Amino acid sequence: FSRASEELMVLGFLAFVIWCTRRFGGFDAIVDSMEPDPGFAASGVTAPADGMSRAFSYRPPFALPKYGSQLVYLVEDVHMQVFTSMLLYFLLMVFAVGGVR
Repeated sequence: FSRASEELMVLGFLAFVIWCTRRFGGFDAIVDSMEPDPGFAASGVTAPADGMSRAFSYRPPFALPKYGSQLVYLVEDVHMQVFTSMLLYFLLMVFAVGGVR
């Protein structure tokens, strides 16, 4: 029971951090900082067009969120998947330990 309480406390803290970040515009700031430079190639490691920002930059082969709301939904979805996985794990352990007795 103690382990489950600790896990729920950590997930509750994560939910609070997500709420604060959303409430104070943190996800919009994160998305704004992830905007790729237009001079980058479609994928892979390339040199920046202006030559001043970094020696090399990496553009991932997947689409980045364009709006903060998209990132909020992504983070909340992952949070719920972790929560559901934790519940299923503890349920499995209850049956496993109960079957041993």
